[in-house]
Amino acid sequence: MTSRFGLNSWRGQPPYMVVLRLSLAITWIYGGWYKAVDPGYLDPQSPHFFGTDISRYIGQSPISFLLKFMASHAVAGAWFVMLSEFAVGICVLFGIALQFASIGGASIALTLWLSVSAWQVPYFAHSEIVWLIG
Repeated sequence: MTSRFGLNSWRGQPPYMVVLRLSLAITWIYGGWYKAVDPGYLDPQSPHFFGTDISRYIGQSPISFLLKFMASHAVAGAWFVMLSEFAVGICVLFGIALQFASIGGASIALTLWLSVSAWQVPYFAHSEIVWLIG
């Protein structure tokens, strides 16, 4: 009997699913890592600060109510986003709670799309929608 978790979760998957799952895992882990190594991501004095980025999108996003909340709690929101991206990537890679990781990843991608890309023309030219569908 094979385990539903760990490396055994890769067995028996069709090649296209292995490629999709591996690319999603790497992308989510890279997203968390990129934020973790950026010294300005958590620094309110930096132009790379999470809160600064969120504030740019408040006026044009269909989820501006959520962005206002995140901007008012920017450091906590930054930690949440960074750790969530790591968690989704690690769970997808190692087959831990794949359904929850899929829902979490889709939620993050949808939030990114609605806050950053949905108002841009054409809306489908940005990667967030691809990660949401994946």
